[in-house]
Amino acid sequence: RAQTAPTPAVPRYAKFEASWTLPVQSGNPFDPADNDVQVTFAGPGDAPVSVPAFWDGDRWRVRFAPTRPGLYALSVRRNGQDVAAVGLSPARFRCVPSASFGFVRRDPKVVQRFVFDNGRTFYPLGMDAAWTNRQMPDYAPAFAQMHAAGMNWARVWMTYWDGKNLEWTSDKAQNPPIGRYDMAAARRWDTIMDAADKNGVFIQMTLQHHGPYTEKTDPNWRDNPFNKANGGFLARPDDFFIDSRARLLTRNKYRYIVARWGYSTHLMGWELFNEVQNITEARSHFEDVVNWHKEMALAVRAEDINHHLVTTSNSPADDPLAHIGLDYDQVHTYPSDIVSFFAAQRGADVPLFTAEWGPGNARRDMTESFLHDGLWSSLMAPTAGA
Repeated sequence: RAQTAPTPAVPRYAKFEASWTLPVQSGNPFDPADNDVQVTFAGPGDAPVSVPAFWDGDRWRVRFAPTRPGLYALSVRRNGQDVAAVGLSPARFRCVPSASFGFVRRDPKVVQRFVFDNGRTFYPLGMDAAWTNRQMPDYAPAFAQMHAAGMNWARVWMTYWDGKNLEWTSDKAQNPPIGRYDMAAARRWDTIMDAADKNGVFIQMTLQHHGPYTEKTDPNWRDNPFNKANGGFLARPDDFFIDSRARLLTRNKYRYIVARWGYSTHLMGWELFNEVQNITEARSHFEDVVNWHKEMALAVRAEDINHHLVTTSNSPADDPLAHIGLDYDQVHTYPSDIVSFFAAQRGADVPLFTAEWGPGNARRDMTESFLHDGLWSSLMAPTAGA
């Protein structure tokens, strides 16, 4: 008799993953205009949920965190049409209760608090871990050390120089064609998210940073594959915010990012940009930068069924990016008097905390007393995190 594969049990809020191939495939697997592959989950209590799938270089995959116990069944569509997925495994699973707290949310009752789905408070206390180098441990051992020290938050950038940028690598000759992604970088992010889950660390995933789009502050523009000098299509770095092709490619990339890592309860939030104010070339038309943020926030939210929080880097002063409907503010500051800075912090209508700080001259002034004062005074500030 035919053997029936056992139905796997998946804890509530844990990662379920399935893979398959398509009977017919053409075009760019990373471009939803060619391959809009979606998986519908029919489960208990709710209407069916549709989740974007992603190409891993060999197979299509879907990742999903079930939120209700019960039996779930999968079906696959490509470009709006049902398809017979080849080797779909598993095709169903049973969600079972778990001790997971769920996803990080804003507290509906207290502005300066985050909570999990189960109502438990989440207070971010951790460190920037933007990239790694030879003097630092990689993410898995670093997160283990953070967990041992009682930390629960890390801010990680999609940087190319340590293998975390989907669109370009440290070796120009190895860059994927524009519109396709580096699978080694994607697998590196898989290990980062797995390590975060294992060690109770919640990631603020920084999707862009200022260097690739400026020739002034920490510039990486000369290495950017979008640069015409490298065979790309942008004449100026700040064209990134207004060029229709650049915006489409970015929306497509964000869809892939949401599809691959949006399942995770240990993703605190999406950070759209690190310190976009440092792109000197865009300051004369900053309204385009604001509009870019609005567009990308909408794009991410449209794909993310788990509704992770969305933020961007803010300056402490009057910052137009602090008033465009993002979920929380995280300011960056390098003052001479860190105690006075934290004493003046007051959240308004969204959660606020300082995600990056240091002395005005880091090499000269980063003393033990400055570090001590910043850590302790941030704990005393009436904000959402230390």
